[in-house]
Amino acid sequence: MVLFPLLQQIRTTATHDLAQLRLDREWQLFIQQLEREVNEAEWYAVHNGKLELGVNNQLVTYERYGNVVRRRVFGEGHIIMCQYVRYLTWQPINPQLFRLEMTLAHQGKERFRERLLALRTEALSP
Repeated sequence: MVLFPLLQQIRTTATHDLAQLRLDREWQLFIQQLEREVNEAEWYAVHNGKLELGVNNQLVTYERYGNVVRRRVFGEGHIIMCQYVRYLTWQPINPQLFRLEMTLAHQGKERFRERLLALRTEALSP
């Protein structure tokens, strides 16, 4: 009978660890894709909680939609870029730099993340 509570605790711990790993992985994939696109952007703007990027003569928008971040091009499409989003904000710092703050939540676990993102300057372009 002592074995059952021990197994239950191991299962609960493993489930919480998996939730934490899932949140970390979701953030990593999202930030890699976002950084790649920001690196290609000529300009950015923040309007009504949405990030707008000018990339290769296209208007690319990142916005929270329910509990996901979606990507749209010219206001069309619905590509899910990140799941489990509880909170999201974009904060302009200067014309080349902005801050992303995000809280991810899944199965009782929560992770706050933030990142400074910079557009590539003319001097760095090939």
